[in-house]
Amino acid sequence: RFEVPLRIDTTPGLDLTETAFEGAEEETDGGLVLVTSVTGNAAEAGLQALDTIVGVKSVAGSTPFQANVNSCDLPTTATALQTAMTHALQNNSTEILLEMNRLIAGYYGAE
Repeated sequence: RFEVPLRIDTTPGLDLTETAFEGAEEETDGGLVLVTSVTGNAAEAGLQALDTIVGVKSVAGSTPFQANVNSCDLPTTATALQTAMTHALQNNSTEILLEMNRLIAGYYGAE
């Protein structure tokens, strides 16, 4: 896991998609919300395609906002992102923090 500061004073440039995961019993069990493409601020912050968002924070003001979105669906993750951005802007900040996991493609050869 790693944390990335993301500027929100311009369009963050973050496209997301949701993928189901094996073992989810219902649609509401969530899945992985994957970053599918990055441009602008998101690219400058070091985000990459296939990163997954597991947490969202705004540490501005006297009462920080924090949400754990690990295994949450896309609407829940989007709501957490919007809430963090609103919290930051209301507290005169132009930055939120994203807690990320990075998926690494693996290749397996014949033994």
